[in-house]
Amino acid sequence: MTAVAELDPRGLYAVGVYPVLEHADVDALRSMLDQVAAIEGDPGRIGLSDDAHRIDLLGLLERMKSVAAATQARVTLAFEHSQLVQQEQSGVRREHRGRGIGDQVALARGCPTSQGSRHLGFAQAM
Repeated sequence: MTAVAELDPRGLYAVGVYPVLEHADVDALRSMLDQVAAIEGDPGRIGLSDDAHRIDLLGLLERMKSVAAATQARVTLAFEHSQLVQQEQSGVRREHRGRGIGDQVALARGCPTSQGSRHLGFAQAM
């Protein structure tokens, strides 16, 4: 079963999924990334309360990874739909539509192009 995307006044989103990112939110996300990257484990401090804080931080970072992966899947799906619509409107023959989408996903994610199709398939499966 492939999820379907729809166009609403705010942009293109998968059906049943709230908007992933508004254009203005990209700067806020970059700021959050900078803040997360600046977190240090502070190995010089030793104490039970510090360890409890570290465990809480590890759990929170794990949840952030999960949310990021889910968001990547939703954005990938919306990107695929947008590209297919553009290709159709440009007159690309049906059997050629979709070519190169996985490559673009791989490029954006900084992974080998062979993995782009896997990421696209994962997004479709979710």
